Amino acid sequence: MTTAIDTARFFLRLAADEEPEAAPLTHMHVQKLLYYVQGLSLAYRDAPMFEDEIQAWRHGPVVASVYPVFSCYGGNPVPGSEATPVSIRQEDRGFIRTVWDSYRGHSVFALSQMTHEEAPWKDAREGYDRNEPSTEEITQDSLKEFFSEMCARKMQQDSGITSEQVEEAEDDAKNGRVTAWETLRSQFA
Repeated sequence: MTTAIDTARFFLRLAADEEPEAAPLTHMHVQKLLYYVQGLSLAYRDAPMFEDEIQAWRHGPVVASVYPVFSCYGGNPVPGSEATPVSIRQEDRGFIRTVWDSYRGHSVFALSQMTHEEAPWKDAREGYDRNEPSTEEITQDSLKEFFSEMCARKMQQDSGITSEQVEEAEDDAKNGRVTAWETLRSQFA
């Protein structure tokens, strides 16, 4: 399985490969991208991208194991030299790249604001004052639930397919009431 630090370094590599088109990433930017890749991986692939815990810090979601690696840069861009070669499976690279393509245009402030409005961070921070420190975990279950619902809403907006229709199709597939495309094609070839 991919680690959070390898995922972070791969995001840095993607940003470095696109300079000057893409703005260099700050540590905070990397932390928000880790949150989104983890949530979307749980929703789309039914598996985490990494096992590292995400915590609900006062400035948003933070992967605590990654924090000390890049915290020395503060709010400054993390240099491209930190984008060292990483060992990531090809399918994970493709998924991370897809998340990068979706979120690279958002400023760090926009990403921070987005995470502050989303249930996983808000729920984990429940009972804390706005500026009070916290190391509460943002659970994989809360990420999966939130991002699955978000993806279902987006799919319905984009295609007109409802989440009920998707669930019905998944149930049909699970219970053998669907014929694979390859099977149909071979029968008529």
